[in-house]
Amino acid sequence: MKKSFLLLLSITVLFQAYSQTAQWRGDSRDGKYEESGLLKKWSEDGPKLLWHYDALGPGHASATVTDDVVYTAGTNEENEMGFIVALDYKGKELWKKEYGKEWLEDWDGVRSTPAVCDDKIYMMSSYGKVVCMDATNNGEIIWEVDLFTKYGGVQIKWGVTENFGYPRKVGLLIITKLQGTLKVPCNCPTLRG
Repeated sequence: MKKSFLLLLSITVLFQAYSQTAQWRGDSRDGKYEESGLLKKWSEDGPKLLWHYDALGPGHASATVTDDVVYTAGTNEENEMGFIVALDYKGKELWKKEYGKEWLEDWDGVRSTPAVCDDKIYMMSSYGKVVCMDATNNGEIIWEVDLFTKYGGVQIKWGVTENFGYPRKVGLLIITKLQGTLKVPCNCPTLRG
């Protein structure tokens, strides 16, 4: 008999005195930011475009902005691989690293936004692969886990979408859900990043 399960994957990172964190929609994940001195009204022409990056391919990722780097994700249509790209504030590509296969069936491309905590980037592919990458070493993969293979996960209609978040002052906690089949109870891992 097939059973559905909810997989909780938690990753705890202990913070030092200063912790650089960035995630989808900001610290509280509500799209509200505490910056001051912003314009109350735009000019008729709108703001000047400073730069753009056109090599993302298809996808639905947002940007994760840290003190000095902008991270986002894209999809290489030729090999169906998702990648994280790091850009400086002038739009110059610092590095680009593939992490796993992405969805190209309907609503093509990457579905998640990278989360950054100190020098680590966390991402989940639309095929259930979770990766931890080194932001200071060209995105080299520190560890990865294929949740479909390890826990008997099955693909959903339009691919898996997860935007990892965490309580800013506590550390990184990644919780993800997965539809699948297991014949034994799931012992959910705690991985230290």
